[in-house]
Amino acid sequence: MNIEGKTKIIKTARKPYLVTLAAKDTMTAGDAARHADIAAIGCQKTRQSCNIFNYLNRCKIQTAFIKQLDERTMLCEACEMFPIKFIIRRYPWGSYLKRNPEAKPESGLPIAFENLKVEFFHKHTVVKTDSGYKQIPENEARKDYLKDGVWSEDVFATPYIAIAEKNWNIFSSQKPIEGEPLMTIKPIIPIHVLEYIARHIILPAFIALETVWRKIEINGLPVHLVDAKFEIGRRVRDGKIVLADVVDNDCWRIWPGGDPANQLDKQTFREGYSLKDVDEKYSLATELTEQFAAIADTFTAEYLKDGKKSSLFEAV
Repeated sequence: MNIEGKTKIIKTARKPYLVTLAAKDTMTAGDAARHADIAAIGCQKTRQSCNIFNYLNRCKIQTAFIKQLDERTMLCEACEMFPIKFIIRRYPWGSYLKRNPEAKPESGLPIAFENLKVEFFHKHTVVKTDSGYKQIPENEARKDYLKDGVWSEDVFATPYIAIAEKNWNIFSSQKPIEGEPLMTIKPIIPIHVLEYIARHIILPAFIALETVWRKIEINGLPVHLVDAKFEIGRRVRDGKIVLADVVDNDCWRIWPGGDPANQLDKQTFREGYSLKDVDEKYSLATELTEQFAAIADTFTAEYLKDGKKSSLFEAV
């Protein structure tokens, strides 16, 4: 197996059921409509992912991560990935406000949700054809419908999924959820499996990351985890459902002081910050995630007793 994506290359490892993930020095935004290369940014993101996965493994959250091999490569369990992006939100921001414009604050800083919001997005792109809408793989969509950094009309990358037990309704992720869906599909994942993934993997992972970030301060301001994207798969060797792929500064929003003006994440690239500024923010994020292990030492024992999740995850 040799799969090259937008920002990483996945190869079969020498041992059975293992793969290597090598990060490229590429940043993308707008579902790959914008991209740029930043020297060694792949090394930054690899180190971030390793710090994060090491921390999550200590929190007894099942992941595919095994170890770091070199400055830009990780060794992981091979997984059959679900074609779903799982988004967890503490604050209403990003595409959430496009679907829910009423949640945008009229003035001041955004207000955190009391209870975390979980959303689901399909990795396959929806395109309009003469016979109606259909889904195609993301790389195929980029090849056929993305020209000179502009998507063709009637193309819906990473569409929103309205989950129901019998059918999933697919909508644009960039507009309010109203009217008829673009299309309806049969569930890819049974509802009870989605509930397992939410309760035992992605929500605990978010709570664990939110907890450690709040213990880190920038200029006296605790870092707020605004939202996060997780990807889930089944391990090839035993079918176990685990947190897989990568978790790095591309996968979340982090705001010191809960203020988007202080953002340290990929949103800076989306908004057109200079590549130097983006690189500096990623370097800072790497330095901060290096603190995760030491900070965890101060509270992990309190929350993890006899290898079982305790009060750290009771809010889930």
